[in-house]
Amino acid sequence: MLGGERKALEARGRRRLRRLGVMGAAMSGALLAPGRASAGQTGLCVTALDSASGPEPAIVLLGDDERPSHPLTLDFGRCMRLVISGTGRIRGEQLPEVPLDATGASRSSTILVSPLVRVGAAFDTGLRLGDWALHAEYEHEVVRGYGSGPDWPAGRAYPGQGDTEPVLRKANLALRFDDWLGLQAGFNTSHWGLGLIENDGAHDPSPGDARFVDPRGGDRVLEARLFTGPMGDADFQGYIALQRVMQDERVLREDEAGSDDEPSVRADLGLSVGGFDLDRGELHVAVRRDEDADGARATYGIIDASLAFGIDLGEAMLLFEAEAAYQHGTTELAPTGLRVEQDLRAFAWAGRATYSANRLTVALDSLFLSGDSDAQDGTVTEFRADPNYQAGVVLFDQVLRAQSARSVATATDPGLGAPVDQAERLATEGGALDTLALYPRVGYRLTRGLDVYAGVLFAFAPVVPRDAANTKLSGGAARTALGGGSGAYWGTEYDLGVRFRALAWGSLLTLGAEMGALDPGNAMQPGPAARAAGAGDSLLVGGRAFANYDF
Repeated sequence: MLGGERKALEARGRRRLRRLGVMGAAMSGALLAPGRASAGQTGLCVTALDSASGPEPAIVLLGDDERPSHPLTLDFGRCMRLVISGTGRIRGEQLPEVPLDATGASRSSTILVSPLVRVGAAFDTGLRLGDWALHAEYEHEVVRGYGSGPDWPAGRAYPGQGDTEPVLRKANLALRFDDWLGLQAGFNTSHWGLGLIENDGAHDPSPGDARFVDPRGGDRVLEARLFTGPMGDADFQGYIALQRVMQDERVLREDEAGSDDEPSVRADLGLSVGGFDLDRGELHVAVRRDEDADGARATYGIIDASLAFGIDLGEAMLLFEAEAAYQHGTTELAPTGLRVEQDLRAFAWAGRATYSANRLTVALDSLFLSGDSDAQDGTVTEFRADPNYQAGVVLFDQVLRAQSARSVATATDPGLGAPVDQAERLATEGGALDTLALYPRVGYRLTRGLDVYAGVLFAFAPVVPRDAANTKLSGGAARTALGGGSGAYWGTEYDLGVRFRALAWGSLLTLGAEMGALDPGNAMQPGPAARAAGAGDSLLVGGRAFANYDF
């Protein structure tokens, strides 16, 4: 064979193997998935079914694998394979004693238990079908939610509340021809960029990034998708999809019997470059319609752009990641006294800079979520982050979640006169909102598999928070959920965590604990009644411990 022809064939083979490596990821609902375990390498076959790009080496207890992998793999040759995977998790959360409203109601410190079991399988024909390839994927969340939680006052979506029914996360089939064209249909998860607006609940932190994250749930869609790529040295990929959004903790309500929101309808265009390279970019443009059980609607467009790039410093690495999102349209689904269609204009930004040198990690997260200064002016500007985009341990996921859950009841009190429409959407469900936050963190690897990390969250409120009921009772002056005069600072949270990772025949065991101490700011200031009942300026301390087993 002539040298030029041989090189051409070898180059074509490399492109096809690379295409197989990103096929599963491109079909997973996100073109890119930073930090996700995918695009591994086994022998000559590059495939997203392996986890070689997952967490850096943990301590090896059993077997020879030094990276997480899938031990239940059947290899049929020529890169055709069937992989059985799953995860079993248990988390215990310690909630602080949370003051809930202006009357002084509170919930004493309590412990919540959250189990999670997912099982799945993926099949890929590899190189068996020549230029054609077939990929099938299945994943079921068979155990989720919380065990029996505490008795809360009237409200909605308190910590420990939520649906416990099993859900189908993935059941899809994709057929493609070479790098040029493919078609996929079925149930899938959805994740964009850093997960600020679309988050699949499956992005665990890797050793060294010192993040306080323990994801649950995740966004799910039923879709038909036409896609292309990866093509060229830039690994360009693109798709267009029609979707029904089945689960989206940021928007859709699912835990109210008889009044669940209807699945949203969305058209989504996605473009990306970089694949699983350190330098990569991603763009999503979508048009979406949400609808509640009574027929009220929101129709809006979304633009979401994200990028990541790294700088090699020799003995160290500097990584920058960012995501920005904008929503523009109209809505009838905002919690307000106005029962008319309103304009929707909301913006969000998330940034992360990480410096890694040997055992040391220094990181800085930034987060901006636009707030709404006037719920009655006909324009909704509040942006809420996905609950799985976590900032800290206590402030958003525990304290503000509990207080916003209580506000659903106080905002519909008949004593207010005209109650707030769509008041159930006041509940944040753990997602951050109305925030300008800086979150410096530092981590250190004590030994292989064992990391300790700490951070301080400074959370400002770009728009002074206004509790719906208390602000109305005060004649329009901004009041907190606890009845005090509201200010522009949510508070300062001090976080500390530890994670231990061990491998047994490629399966990954993770044990960890994270705690936070929140010093509330003037955006959480108690009024006279709440202060008399014990709410004050003392630290609110909470945390969680977890055990995860992934195979």
